[in-house]
Amino acid sequence: MLAEVVGNAIISHHSYLKDFLNQELESNYLNRVRDKELAEFEKTKQSFFEHVITETKFFKYVDKAAEELERYLAKESVENWGRQLMFLT
Repeated sequence: MLAEVVGNAIISHHSYLKDFLNQELESNYLNRVRDKELAEFEKTKQSFFEHVITETKFFKYVDKAAEELERYLAKESVENWGRQLMFLT
């Protein structure tokens, strides 16, 4: 869930938030970020971990963010998660 919240914020930062489920309940988000081949992805990932943050520190950061998201959502009933997640992005 954290990846989708962050991914949606990144993809939508120049425009409005995207609705990533179509009428057939297929996810255009997953098609864009999981299924699409990116030619330079491995090279970019290597450069990111070399110049920005180590892979170990990155995963610690992600784990902490996931814990924060879990605590944030725990304050609301499951029925309100959609609204709360929309607020975050």
